[in-house]
Amino acid sequence: FFLQNFELVFLLSRLKFRGLQIMLWRSVVSTRSRVTAAAYQTSKRHASSGIFELRQYHLKPECVGSYMKEATASSDLRKSLVPLRLFSLPEVGGELNVASHLYFYEGGMKDRAAKRKVSGANAEWVSFVNQSRSGVRWQESRIYAEAPQFVLDAGNAKGGRWEGDGVDGPGVYEYRKYQLPLGYVTVPNFLEIYAEGVAEKIQHQDLFNNLF
Repeated sequence: FFLQNFELVFLLSRLKFRGLQIMLWRSVVSTRSRVTAAAYQTSKRHASSGIFELRQYHLKPECVGSYMKEATASSDLRKSLVPLRLFSLPEVGGELNVASHLYFYEGGMKDRAAKRKVSGANAEWVSFVNQSRSGVRWQESRIYAEAPQFVLDAGNAKGGRWEGDGVDGPGVYEYRKYQLPLGYVTVPNFLEIYAEGVAEKIQHQDLFNNLF
């Protein structure tokens, strides 16, 4: 699964939460780097088998209300069938009326296929999909590999295994994209550098949050 423009994507979740639970995604593209192949082997050894799926539904403006009503009514069913990590409908920052769903499949693509097979056989879920489909202009799905464990450890993060525990009140999600040059070991090198700096980043973020 490849990202267009060789993008490396991060989701930094819950900025107000001390410790900053970080969901790091990395694309599985080959990119250019200035370090040796040893960095690539190091990152490969610490790779996670988990994957994120970001599904986005571009809604018809006149159908947003009914879609959200149906989605809310079926939210418990959704969470019982698939590993939901985020459901959002942003009001600013780009295209509007886009319902975004983020899922984490700890067992990778096989886990995703198995869970989608179960949900596809659930009559109540199929009914929701059929009812809500008329309000969707078009939809898209992207798959991302979870960052290696050493990067998550550096940020004191649970990655996709985070389910919102320890959060007091609403938070803010920050979605970042890093465009990297072509090459074979750029991504592993970038992750090594990011792991070295993320702890200090979180420390300063905590100091800033404590001012408010």
